[in-house]
This record gives sequence, C-alpha cells and structure tokens, in this order.
Amino acid sequence: MLRLTSATLALFVLANFSGVTAYSTGSSATSDASYNTLRGGVSLGNSAHMWTFGAEGVHIYQPDGTSVKSIGPDTVCKNATYGDSFRTRCDFYDVVSDGKKYIWATVARGVPKVDVFKLDTGAYVGSFDTCGSPRQLDYHPVREEVWVHCSTYEDMENSHMDVFSTLSPSVNIMSNVTLHDNTAMRSYGQFVTDPSLDDTGYATVYGTGLMSKVDLSSRIVKETVSFGEGVDNFYGIYEMAYSPANQHIFTRSGVCCSCGFEGADLLKCDRYGSSNITIRGETVEGQCGRHCEGGPTDTIGIYEFDTKTDTVVGNHMNVGSGAADSMFTSPDGERIVMFGLNSGKTVNILKAGANGVKSTLEHEIKLDFNITNIDEINVFEDYAFVKHQELDLFVLSSSNEHKVAIVDLAESPPTVSYVVFKPTPVQAGRLRTRQVEWAYGTNYVWVSGRQEGEIYVIDVAQKTLVTTIANDDTRKLLSVVNFEGMESMQISANLAEQRNGDEDDDKDETSRALSITAIVLSIVAIVAVLVNVMAMKSSGPASAPATQRAADEESLPSVK
Repeated sequence: MLRLTSATLALFVLANFSGVTAYSTGSSATSDASYNTLRGGVSLGNSAHMWTFGAEGVHIYQPDGTSVKSIGPDTVCKNATYGDSFRTRCDFYDVVSDGKKYIWATVARGVPKVDVFKLDTGAYVGSFDTCGSPRQLDYHPVREEVWVHCSTYEDMENSHMDVFSTLSPSVNIMSNVTLHDNTAMRSYGQFVTDPSLDDTGYATVYGTGLMSKVDLSSRIVKETVSFGEGVDNFYGIYEMAYSPANQHIFTRSGVCCSCGFEGADLLKCDRYGSSNITIRGETVEGQCGRHCEGGPTDTIGIYEFDTKTDTVVGNHMNVGSGAADSMFTSPDGERIVMFGLNSGKTVNILKAGANGVKSTLEHEIKLDFNITNIDEINVFEDYAFVKHQELDLFVLSSSNEHKVAIVDLAESPPTVSYVVFKPTPVQAGRLRTRQVEWAYGTNYVWVSGRQEGEIYVIDVAQKTLVTTIANDDTRKLLSVVNFEGMESMQISANLAEQRNGDEDDDKDETSRALSITAIVLSIVAIVAVLVNVMAMKSSGPASAPATQRAADEESLPSVK
C-alpha cells in the first residue's frame, strides 16, 4: 500500500513547481552614453538643452546656462561671394528641430546651403544644397519633412522652395514650387504647414497680394488666392501665423503711401528712396511695404483667413494706439498674440473661435516698458509661452529695455510682473532683434541681448536672473528636446510597470496553485493512511507473519 509521507509530498512539490521562471528586468543594450561616444559626440540625453546660433557659431547649454558643447564659426558659417570679394556670414535666419534626429539651420544669405546637426549628440552632420538664399524653415511632423522658403532672385527654371526628408537629409527630393513669374523679383516670403492642413501648405511672397497653395506631395503650386482686390492702397501680404485650433491663417497686409512732397502721406521718404506709384487714382512719388507701416494709409491691418473656405473672415486693425503689426500663435493655436506699432505699451491676446468665425480679443495687456526716445514702432520680435507644472505664463521683452515681462495667464485678469536683468541702457543698434525662448519642461526662459553680446537666463517661477552668458551676436535661440527619446523612455517605463504587475499576478497565481495542490495532496495522504489502518484491522491474526507461525508449529508435540 502506498504511504505518502511529508518527505514524499515535499519531493512532489519541488519536482512540479521548482521550474517556475521570473521575467528578466535586465537589458543587454549598449548604454546611450557609450553609443553616442562611439559616434564621436556627447550624449545630450532626452531632456531640454538650449542651442544658440550666431557669430560665434553654435553653442549648446543646459537650461541653467551650463555649457555643454560648441561648434566654431569656421565649421558652420559660410563664405558669401560679392563680386571679387567674399566675407563670412553667420546670419542664421531660421532654425528648427524635428524633435527626433536633427536640427536644421539656414545660415547665410546668398549661399544655397542648409546646415544639419545631430539632435542627440550635437554633432555637425553637414551642409546640404538647396535653393538660393534659404531663409524660412517649416517642419511637418506627420510627413517627416522640412520645407525651405528661399528668397533669391531666380529664373523660373528653379524652384523657390525646397524640401528635405528628416529621415535622411541626403535624399534628393525634386520640387518645382514657383511662387511668381517675375525674374526681377525676389521670392522672399513665408510658408506654413501643419498636419491639420492635410496635403497643403500656404506661401507668400513680399510685394504680391497672392497666397499660394502648395501641393506637398507633387511639390507644385496648385492654385493661388488673391488678397486686397479693389483696395486702393494695398501692396501685398507677407508675414503669416497659423492656428490649428480654428484652421485660420493670420497675415499682415502691406500698403503704399506717397512721400517727399507737400501734402504727401509722409513728409519724408526713407533711406531706400522712392519711385512712382499709383494711389488714389494718381501717379505720385511714393513708397510701398514696410516703409509705410504705421502711416495714415496703414489701415488694412492683419487679415484672418479661413483655410477651409479660402475666404477672409475679418481684419484686425489696431493694437492699443498703433496699427497691428505682427502676430504669433501659441503652440496649441488657442491664443493669437498681436504686437502693434505702439512702442511696446500694449499687447493683444486673441482667443481662437470656431472655424469660419473671426477670433475675439481675450486680453489687452498693458505693459510698463521704457518708451523714451523711440517712435511708435514695434519693439517686440519674439515671445515665449510657458506651460509647466502650475505655470501658465506669457513672457516677452522689449528691444528698448533690459527687462522681461512675465504675464500670468492663470490669473483673471492676467497679472504682470517684471525682472530687470541689466540696469544699464540698451546700446544703440537694430531694434526687434531680441530673442525669447523657454527651455522646455523647466522654469527657465532665455533672453538674448545681441547689441550687448550677452544672453540672460531668467527663472520665471522665482522671477530672478539666474546667470548672464557672454555670447557675441546671438541671432537665434532654440530649445531642443528629444521627444522621440522621451516617448521611447515612457513606453519602456510603462512596459516595465506592466511587466512587474504581470510578475506579481503570476506569483499570486502560483501561490494559489501551490496552496490548492498542498491541500489536495494532504487529503490524499490522509485517505491513504486511513485505508492502510482499515486493511490491517480487517486481516486479524491470520495476518501474522509466516516466521511466527513456523515457530508455533515447532513447539507442538508430534502425532504418529
């Protein structure tokens, strides 16, 4: 009869359950730092870094101003030829990040090149051929393309725009985007794309009233939309900003004005001279475009254009006491910022409404910037929206004062506080050159001082100056984040969390299975013991061992 002892049960359990295997949480992949070192660069990781572009080349910093890496002007700046001579140019008209692999930069007027840098190491990839005098860049995240709007004088056999694949900058993509048919005219203008616009981009050329609709797949102009028809003083459209919230484009109008004679719109013509223009049905001496901004004929303002119907839904005429001059949109498109020709006294923030409906004024922000010795001009070139933890801020700085305004949009109405980052007056030079850039995911905002050769790092939560960096003639600031790397890390973290949860579930299931098995085996053992006892009782004396019976037989007397 089978006897199941505790030792037998232990052997049974070990034999059947010792093979349970836990999931491994280790990784055999090479670390990012080692991998990037092998590629000749430093590992920048996935967190934000601030990149600066200017006369000293390209510099990479931690958000607090700690230097990480530099690439000298001898590597990234360009030699532009002018007749028999040349000079080195570090214009850096525009810079964009694709958030995955590369940083793209248009470096110099007159040089048909776009510079590309590795996002994760800061390594200089190379300089790639493009259309003449590349200027504005626009990144399309869904198509994984960077579009280039050039500004040269070109014949019509060449494209005014170019496009690069962000998967591989060296891939040659042919385009034939001709934005006008006048060989004596520059293609200087702007371009907007967005996933919400599907397969279409919109382009302007300074001095024309046409907005070109560009087919992004065939890379040609498929149709144009006319602005200003029947408006006597209209000259054209140029600057653009797009809101994905209502799918509207905001574009600044240009006008013509008479100048240089008694009774003219402007008493003096500016330094670029004048020409014969037709205005109010007469041919007179005058100028057009930015030379007439803020004058008596600057009455059209900013068009708000609906891309769904290709129609103008309204105009925005003024900001404070001056004409509306330039506009920008928040990253989500919900807010539209408008600067005016009012010396920085007022900024308007509009709220994007429904598609086809004109946006409405949400906030008129009164500002306390120095307006001494400056005309009614626009002193703002850049701004930053900060959305981080509890912060919901709008930050800007006048080109006429070393002071930053921090507008708290979480308050109703918004409140304004200031940080003076340099007590001395602004040096004479070009206005509207100050850059303002938020270091993504931090409390730091960077402000450039091109005339002073400095950069100022502001903690907008503490409202203090953190540090001042010497950096000559900074043209552009760019906050760079490896969003693809951050997403991969988040996915890995989620998988690890799920794996750990699965392991816990497996352990619970195994424990339950072992408990049930132990109970079953215990019952079987008890039953086996009881069976053995019953069997022994039922056999009685006959069940005595044979040796005992033999001994008994030997003790009996023999009968013959």
